[in-house]
Amino acid sequence: MHYNRHRYYDPGQGRYITQDPTGLAGGWNLYKYPLNPVSGIDPLGLKSMRSDGHPWGYGCGDESTDWIVPDSLGSADFLPACRKHDICYGTLDSHKYTCDQNLGKNMKLACQSDLKGFHKLYRPLCNGMADGYKLAVSKFGQSAYDAAQEKALNDYKELEMLDLLQELGEPVNSDDYNKVYDRVTNPG
Repeated sequence: MHYNRHRYYDPGQGRYITQDPTGLAGGWNLYKYPLNPVSGIDPLGLKSMRSDGHPWGYGCGDESTDWIVPDSLGSADFLPACRKHDICYGTLDSHKYTCDQNLGKNMKLACQSDLKGFHKLYRPLCNGMADGYKLAVSKFGQSAYDAAQEKALNDYKELEMLDLLQELGEPVNSDDYNKVYDRVTNPG
């Protein structure tokens, strides 16, 4: 049994034996542990995250599918292409079609540049995966695109409001302003 700062974990059972201290905010299962400790971690016992330390949804999938949607095929790394796609969706007034087409192109570039030597044999499979990802976001990504555009618009409006307050001589916290400015200029 291990104590992870906030609750006890039993490796024999593969789960926590004390309830999640965040209560139902952590999900319906108060004893949940990442379904796959190799791909997900929970260092504080509070919230599962990707094994690279980023939150779920940072990779090639949204928060609910990130753990099952591969970020790579062998040495072909799709993560940069997926991150660019997420940033494109979150850029105000971007075009969904262009974002989706670029995802496919960038993934195929990864297939060509990352699969060398004997691994070149995997290029047809890799290119097929790229086409599949592009098709999936083209057909099923509208809600993600709409949500990202709405967030981008809200961030832009918040920045405009802070600019207006400054023009009117009202004090604006520079840390708050910089956070909003960063969200607008660096979406994703």
